[in-house]
Parts: sequence; C-alpha cells; structure tokens
Amino acid sequence: MEKRNRYTAEFKTKVVLEVLREEQTVNEIAGKYEISPVMLSRWKGEFLERASMVFGRESKAAEKMKRSYEEKQEQLEKLVGQLTLEVNWLKKIWPLRRPQESGKLWWRGITGRSASSARRSFWGSTVRTCTGSESRGRKRRRMCS
Repeated sequence: MEKRNRYTAEFKTKVVLEVLREEQTVNEIAGKYEISPVMLSRWKGEFLERASMVFGRESKAAEKMKRSYEEKQEQLEKLVGQLTLEVNWLKKIWPLRRPQESGKLWWRGITGRSASSARRSFWGSTVRTCTGSESRGRKRRRMCS
C-alpha cells in the first residue's frame, strides 16, 4: 500500500493560487506537482469558500480566543513551576523513608521532639489529640472551641 501524502497549508495555498491565475490548465499544474486534478479542484473550492474569513470578524474572534488560551497556558506554566519548587523544598525537609527503615522515629529526625509536640507545633493550638470519653477509647483530632 502506498503511503498517503500530507501537504502543508503553504504548499496548498501556492498551488491553488497558481490554479486561480489560470496561466496553465488544472491538468498541467496537477502533472507539474504530481497531484490529482480532482484534489486540486477540492483545494480550490475550499480556498474560495473560506476566503471571506480572512477579512471577516471570525478571524478577530479566533485571534482573541488564541490570546486567551496563551494567557491561560502561561498561568498554568507558572503554577507548575511554583508547585515543582514546593515539591522540591518538601523533599529536602521531609524524609521520604518509613520509620521501620530508618531505625528511629521519623519525626524525631526532623524536629528532635516527640510526635505529639511536633503535631501540636504543626497544627497550632486549635487542633488537639483527644482520649476522653467523647472519643470512645480511640484517638482522634477535633477542633477546640
């Protein structure tokens, strides 16, 4: 099977403009570029059908949409950079190993304190670990009022 040829928009435009000049017949131009005359006729029809879009408002709307997509892409790239920086920072300060592997408790390696004091300093004074009757014998965090 033969591989299909893909032609660029610039090439199609060049060939169609040559057809529109009518210096040569469609068959001569098709032979020159080794393209089917039927395909040239389709390209010509599509070109003439969309020629009004060049000067119309549709192109301005498309330009506006393109600009908004570019701005959105810039924002997303900036966000990705910021998040990458944050992840790298967290990897440096937060060991990614399990307590069983390190031989000591991971929070003591970072803070030098027990888990409850590290948790309190992280969450502040608004969150506490409860073991009273309201927790029914298991530990949970609750908001203090």
